[in-house]
Amino acid sequence: MVNIYSRKWMSSLFSVKGSILGELIFPILVMGLITTGICFLDIFYNVINIEISLSIHALLGVILSLLLVFRTNSAYDRWWEGRKAWGALINNTRGLAINLNALLDKEDQKNRKFFAKAIILFSYLFVDHLRGNDKFKKLMLEEVKEDFIPIKTALHKPSELMKMVMQRIVDLVQKKQIPEYCFLSLNDYVRNIIDCIGVCERIKNTPIPNSYSVFLRRFVFIYSTTLPLGLVHELKWLSIIVVMIVFYIVVGVELLGEEIEDPFGSDPNDLPIEELSEKIESSVKQILGNS
Repeated sequence: MVNIYSRKWMSSLFSVKGSILGELIFPILVMGLITTGICFLDIFYNVINIEISLSIHALLGVILSLLLVFRTNSAYDRWWEGRKAWGALINNTRGLAINLNALLDKEDQKNRKFFAKAIILFSYLFVDHLRGNDKFKKLMLEEVKEDFIPIKTALHKPSELMKMVMQRIVDLVQKKQIPEYCFLSLNDYVRNIIDCIGVCERIKNTPIPNSYSVFLRRFVFIYSTTLPLGLVHELKWLSIIVVMIVFYIVVGVELLGEEIEDPFGSDPNDLPIEELSEKIESSVKQILGNS
């Protein structure tokens, strides 16, 4: 995720990193060529006899703006809900680690290392799970010891890790190493972590319907390609610049919504979930000890 200090207004104004300008250059040039062709045919050969009233585009612009607002709001809601889920995930992993640190004997390094390693592995494997890759697979294979063998073949590795954490807690309660009355609070933390997994998976696996995106793009294309017909008779060559600016704004808003609708990807404006996993790792190591 690209972070630009918001008070540096001029820096953000001319920044290319993290913007969608790279994706827009080619479409803008194509639209500029289309508008240039229309202007050329009208000015030199007077073959464009179709003159569309700008009031029609004004009306269509209102409809288009409503569709774009819905598109970007829906995408941002997904982005923000994903961020809240990861915030809750950080809080619950810290809370689980703090409780375990208070309940486990200071000399019980075996269980302390188990819980620390399990929570840290969970955070990184959850990143892999959401992104559908195996970037941290090597880390998993190197760090997984005898206690974590089952996660190698598990289909849902984050859930398998939480299952192992819960089973270890139950075993410690049965052995009287953790008081029974503390079980419910530990169970709440694990359940909340599972809930965060569910929220993120719901966002990941429920994209905005493709038919809506296709319709919006067709609408934008029709609106942009017919706009020169309403401008060329009045603005002549200047209509090229006007159409390109309008196209940049309209398509830019649409692409922004598309980029952030999947907040767990690796695009510049997606959530920095790898950095959030590193925060979980540093917190757990500080609380339970460097494992």
